[in-house]
Amino acid sequence: MLPGNVTYQPIKLSRAACSDSANVQKWLRDTSRSYTPYSGAVHMLDYLGMQVVTWELKQFFPISWSISDFDSAAARPAIETLDLAHTGFLHDEAILGGKA
Repeated sequence: MLPGNVTYQPIKLSRAACSDSANVQKWLRDTSRSYTPYSGAVHMLDYLGMQVVTWELKQFFPISWSISDFDSAAARPAIETLDLAHTGFLHDEAILGGKA
């Protein structure tokens, strides 16, 4: 890879819709109308809820949210998906000489 501007694809977070989905909707109401970048982390959890791996995101903000159709006959949960744009992860500034 040649040196230059590194770009990242949006991160797509998906999970079964649940009572915690109301917190996501509130956060979107509070943040989606203005460009305010956030920093934070995404944790992948195992079936016991224990952290398996963590990605630290720099300057992320929501770009879309969706929920699958409800189908009571299918016996499967509705899936909500949140897409986040971001400017990096994995401590890129060390790789790029402090230009992350």
